[in-house]
Amino acid sequence: MNPEPSLKDVVDSFLAEQSKGPPPILWHYTNTHGMLGILRTGKLWVTHIAFLNDASEMRYAGLPLWRTVQRFISETDNLLYATT
Repeated sequence: MNPEPSLKDVVDSFLAEQSKGPPPILWHYTNTHGMLGILRTGKLWVTHIAFLNDASEMRYAGLPLWRTVQRFISETDNLLYATT
C-alpha cells in the first residue's frame, strides 16, 4: 500500500516542475527607468501577487501550481480507491 503524497511531496513536485528552466522568451513590462535598473544591476525584481496590474499574470503563474494540485488530487484518489 502506497502512502498518500505529503504536502512536502506536492511542493517538491511543483518546485521540480518550475526548475526546468525559463521559457524561451520571458516578457517583462516596464518603463525606461525600470529597464535601466535591470540592465545596471542584472536583476529582475518581482512583485507580490496582490499588487499586480495585469490579471493575466496571476492566471499564467497559477497554471503550473493548479496542474500540480490536480495531479495530487488525482493520485490521492487513485490511492484511496486502490486500497478499498
